[in-house]
Amino acid sequence: MSEITQAQLLISPTRVVLDERQRSAKVTLINPTNQTRTYRIEWEEKIAKSIGGYKTLEKNGFANSDIKLASPMLRVSPRQVTLQPNEKQSVRLMFRRPKSLTDSEYRSHLAFKPLPIQKKTNNSENSGVKIEIETLLAFTIPVIARQGSVDASVDINKIQVIKNQQNTSAQVELTIDKAGKYSTTGNMLVYWKPTSGAAEQVVAQVHGYNIYPDQSQYQLSLDWPDFNAKQGSLRVEYIGKKEFNGQVFINKTFDLASNLIIK
Repeated sequence: MSEITQAQLLISPTRVVLDERQRSAKVTLINPTNQTRTYRIEWEEKIAKSIGGYKTLEKNGFANSDIKLASPMLRVSPRQVTLQPNEKQSVRLMFRRPKSLTDSEYRSHLAFKPLPIQKKTNNSENSGVKIEIETLLAFTIPVIARQGSVDASVDINKIQVIKNQQNTSAQVELTIDKAGKYSTTGNMLVYWKPTSGAAEQVVAQVHGYNIYPDQSQYQLSLDWPDFNAKQGSLRVEYIGKKEFNGQVFINKTFDLASNLIIK
């Protein structure tokens, strides 16, 4: 069970998928702090950026975006929770699917917004009481509603290994093509196999990598620590997790020498 681990809140799972067969889910919140915390639960609409992360859409931007929103079809209960230290509570999600829903993927982001805590401190300048209001960051997770058969497709368009002469590390930069209406999630692994015939080894990786239909192309940069290679082959594998568990989306091999750039 995956979690978002922060000093102020634990959330599990970090991604929710609802469809025709699974129309309900729950998200568990745990307060790991030593203070009572209250969280307001709201929907936010975001679009995935090609370089990673999200851009929040303002309400007047929905009409100008191709993003299909899930929030109008989803019900959340409760909409606010108060957690004592180390207390946990579940938030329930319900997918109310319209009868004429078009086959596609719909997504919104569930935000857990902590309410600020007022702290009273002594003000030595005027011997009064000073009230400090704590500002806290919200935590968000994607919630996906799907209709129809999933036809997710991704491929590697380009790979570059960029080495800086000042150190012994490198960056593996991937250009990823995305097609289809549905997102994917999985682990992106880069293997290096020396020309000497030795066994291949994982040199760069990212787990739980989501690729959304928001963009037709994505850029992903991965660290290759302890880089000491100039020859051999690179194999990129993107293998599905969660509902795609074990599905191989990408399995492609490249020559390292022809894709190596030294700056």
